[in-house]
Amino acid sequence: HRCLQHTEPSRSVILIGGSHAGVIIGRLIGEYPTEYAASVLRNPVMDLLHTYITSDIPDWALAQSANVPFDFETGRNRFS
Repeated sequence: HRCLQHTEPSRSVILIGGSHAGVIIGRLIGEYPTEYAASVLRNPVMDLLHTYITSDIPDWALAQSANVPFDFETGRNRFS
């Protein structure tokens, strides 16, 4: 959102990004919908359940959805 401080107010701002940048753009366009003219999200990592089912790295989706450290060797969360 800081980029708008360096943008001429009369110019439209369009957000474009993919993967993790798509997540950031999704957040920005959702939180500040009147600040941006449009957005393009290419393959954003936003639906972790879908990513878990369709991805070649389902353990990554599990690690991202857990609020505790993830053990990639065992595929389980590490509980302290």
